[in-house]
Amino acid sequence: MDPIPKNPRKRAKHTRSRLGCRVCRIRRIRCDNTHPTCLKCSSTGRKCEWYLGDSTSLCIIQRSPSNALSDDALENRFLDFFRQNTLYHLSGSCEIDFWTRIVLQVSEREPCVRYGLVALGSLHEAFQDEHFSDSRLFPHETQFGQYAWMYYIRAIELLNTHILVEGWNGVEVALLCCILCVGFEWLRGCYGVAEGHLQSGLTILNQWLEGKGPESGYVSYSSARADFMLSQIAPVFSRLALRARTFIATPVPCTALLVSEHRFPPVPALKDARDELYGILGQSCMNGTSYRSSTYPTWSATKETKQSQLLNLLSEWYDTRSMVFSSTNPDSVSLLISYTMIVIMVGTSLSTDQMQFDRYEDQFGLIVHLADILSSLNNSHSASVPIELVPILYYVALKCRHPLARRRAVSLISACGRRESPWDSDATARIVREVIAIEEEGVALVVEPSDVMPFARVNRLWVWTNLDNRKSDLKCRRQGDQHWTESRVVTW
Repeated sequence: MDPIPKNPRKRAKHTRSRLGCRVCRIRRIRCDNTHPTCLKCSSTGRKCEWYLGDSTSLCIIQRSPSNALSDDALENRFLDFFRQNTLYHLSGSCEIDFWTRIVLQVSEREPCVRYGLVALGSLHEAFQDEHFSDSRLFPHETQFGQYAWMYYIRAIELLNTHILVEGWNGVEVALLCCILCVGFEWLRGCYGVAEGHLQSGLTILNQWLEGKGPESGYVSYSSARADFMLSQIAPVFSRLALRARTFIATPVPCTALLVSEHRFPPVPALKDARDELYGILGQSCMNGTSYRSSTYPTWSATKETKQSQLLNLLSEWYDTRSMVFSSTNPDSVSLLISYTMIVIMVGTSLSTDQMQFDRYEDQFGLIVHLADILSSLNNSHSASVPIELVPILYYVALKCRHPLARRRAVSLISACGRRESPWDSDATARIVREVIAIEEEGVALVVEPSDVMPFARVNRLWVWTNLDNRKSDLKCRRQGDQHWTESRVVTW
């Protein structure tokens, strides 16, 4: 037997890295040292913690001298308004970390993002004044509205410079600015321009996902930046695209991130549950077209199969995530509203027959009831509502023909008294009232949904809204009719 060596070989000594947040060091993974929250923690929903006296705490902010707070008191005022008000109108509960931490963090080192936030805050405050003051000026005519436009132009100029200098190496900043531009144009009421920004952002995202960008400066899929784009930026674009489908004429293409297979883990988490739910909805509008757009009869079986698969996915999602609904907090209520809406949308996607919506009378009633609860919470200021109620109630009021439910939906829209992305509550309520009048014209009393005849139901609706002049032009096409009605002008 060989003798045991007197000095067994030992592992070489090394100094443990002092870089990285406490969480990443415990997990023994490489930290990107982004402050105040590193990308590894933010992308996985962990609370990022740093050791006291960490010398890297200002490493990113110090990279650019423009990151310091501006000396302009007005800029700081609007940025503060964005932090305290606007971001909560832009985000649902699933995006709250994105807006409250990530976007604000990036704005500290990227001037184009900062000016985008300042512009949004200024415009939002202008609309708040328009709703709650006696001024007869339109938002764009106010001093705050003019400031908003000035800051917006500045943000665009800085973004163009950023793209010229950084190229694909700065793609995540460009995508963040696209999101801000969409929000600004939606709030301004310029839906066509907003659609252009959204299309541009989706095109960039698709090119990166498909590996069509140039190799020089290209963000590798294995990098932390790629993880940030996939886990934070891409889902926001998915929701913007799905949201845009409710009010613009041109279909918005869905990106590759929407068509991944779903495997639901047994442990429910609210953010994961919501992301999965929106992913299922994304599958329902793949390729930028709706099911009914095809004129080929041979596709019917495929469409029916796909609908069945989506409904099964929704059922599986509900079964595995049912624990989320045991709570009555606003986030859980909002998620149940979203789920119920998606079930209706998928279940009615194969036909344009408006009578099919009568089968979902109970679901519509549930949505209105839950929206009433959220609206009460919002009015009491006891909690912020983590969902956009106006577009949901708009859909209910148009598709539900039960007289009490749809009128309650209109009342809740009016009570919102605010802008929600592209939605103006006053304009939306007025448009829906006009549609109800069109459908119920000539009927002495509507008691049940069946009292609204099939030929009277609006199948297609075209609306052009001028928020500055507070008027909308609308035309509709009734079920079975091939011609649009004469244009109607409604004011509010």
